[in-house]
Amino acid sequence: MLVVPMPTASSHVGEAGATGQGLRAGVLALGLCVVAGGGVRLFQQAGASGAVDFYMAWAAVTLRQEGAALAEVYDPTRSPEFNRVLQERARGSPSARWQKVAAVRDDLDNSGTPLLYAVLSPLVGPDYDDSLDRYRAVLMVAGAAGVLAWGTLAGLDVLAALLVLLALLEWSGPLRVDVVVGNVASLQLLGGAVVAGLRRRASPLIHDGLAGLVLALLVLFKPTNAAAVAVLPVAHALVRGELRSVTRLALGGVAGTLLGVLVGAAWGGGLGAWAAWAGRLPSWWGITRSLELGNFSPAVAAESVLGVSLGAPIAGLLLVAVGARLWRARAVPGRMAGSQADLALLALGWLVPLLTSRLVWFHYLVLATPALLFLLARAHRAGSGLVALATSLVLLHLPLQLFLTDITLLVIATLAANALLAAALLSAVAPPPSVTARTAAAPPDTP
Repeated sequence: MLVVPMPTASSHVGEAGATGQGLRAGVLALGLCVVAGGGVRLFQQAGASGAVDFYMAWAAVTLRQEGAALAEVYDPTRSPEFNRVLQERARGSPSARWQKVAAVRDDLDNSGTPLLYAVLSPLVGPDYDDSLDRYRAVLMVAGAAGVLAWGTLAGLDVLAALLVLLALLEWSGPLRVDVVVGNVASLQLLGGAVVAGLRRRASPLIHDGLAGLVLALLVLFKPTNAAAVAVLPVAHALVRGELRSVTRLALGGVAGTLLGVLVGAAWGGGLGAWAAWAGRLPSWWGITRSLELGNFSPAVAAESVLGVSLGAPIAGLLLVAVGARLWRARAVPGRMAGSQADLALLALGWLVPLLTSRLVWFHYLVLATPALLFLLARAHRAGSGLVALATSLVLLHLPLQLFLTDITLLVIATLAANALLAAALLSAVAPPPSVTARTAAAPPDTP
């Protein structure tokens, strides 16, 4: 007798699961294609720009590759001579982008660290256009990877993170400007995500040391934007009494510092490169770029309007607020509670220079992206976080010039957005008692 097997409930569930996984994979592939299309479109739109920031790095690396010691490139007395040589070459070059960007530079006052130039040197060749296109491609890949990494670390689904990335590629003014001028904010975004990922791994013995190493390299790569990012996780571990973690971070930091200094010195022609760079720091710190040049610094805006700098007061307020929150969070049990607060502090660390520095170019606001992603992943849990997120998305990542034409108002709006983000992140460092209880009962993080 022929027996016909009847479908069971488990088989229906298995089929539905397989169908759901297939549908998800298809949607994910489609999302990747759409994001790639958005990236290609942004790359093409930025193509005509000569990338003034990248040109400065290209000039320093080119001069070094041609035999000049990096200490000579930093020498202000040699800058006019070097600049004149490169301008003459640009005028005889078929590259319209090189001609355009060289014509607007009246000096080569390079402020990048020896490590920054050493890292960028593999992308630099004698052909300016090829070098720029290579760097822009790397910059965009790094920015996209950074957004996806921060989003998934914060708790977003991969598809949701892809959607956010597509929105940023289409509408984010800072991200677009970073690609156009060829700066390094997108590289820093990815570096910060690497640190955040290492701090959440299940093997702290190895990953804490690696996180300290990467933090030190980020600071040596661009100190003005990364110093607070390196300090806050260490302070968090110290307040929580995690002395072994502090030790591992510190040892990793020492190793990263030695590695960064040695790489910069080996490429730059000796330790004199670092000494020459350090010798120029007082003159660079003393330069004030006006708001009209695109400097979004709240400190400079306050000086122009009130005659008083707000950089130090804002830094002091942040220090007190962070200290109070860390002290309150010290008693929150569990590795998950610690890692979530750590992620919030890493995101906050990138906001600190945006609130306190005397130089905040528009593309620096890319560094607010970790805070946006962290709060977006938690927007459904707290109304205040949603308000901060929505306001900041509008003020930071839409083309502000369409709404505000006065530069002072633009800076004030940017300050308000970053302050909202900072306040929301601080509230996440030490959550309310009800949230703390749920977090303590949650399972530990997994790799």
